[in-house]
Amino acid sequence: MSVPAEKLEKVIPLFVRDGWQVVNVHTIGDHGNDDVLNAFAKSLDGVDVSAMRPRLEHAQIMRDDDIKHLGKMGVIASIQPSDGRGSAWSRKPAEPSLEKPRLTAQA
Repeated sequence: MSVPAEKLEKVIPLFVRDGWQVVNVHTIGDHGNDDVLNAFAKSLDGVDVSAMRPRLEHAQIMRDDDIKHLGKMGVIASIQPSDGRGSAWSRKPAEPSLEKPRLTAQA
């Protein structure tokens, strides 16, 4: 991941506090999703998410419990169907982003 979880948990609340829209956070894979969702959870309490419209990009590869968590927080799931098994931009397979049991379940 390009940005460590600790930095996300520090920076995202600052942006939210100062009224910035925290949109288009890009992440692919289980661990990246966990990090961003945890940072959102710590940042969005008491925030009008319908006005702020936080969005998670590349949400086509998510665990069921993460999808529910995303929905409860009001975060928009932005998907790119062409990226379902990997990155259309980089042409890298999704394997490094997913936990092994999930990789075979989505095939």
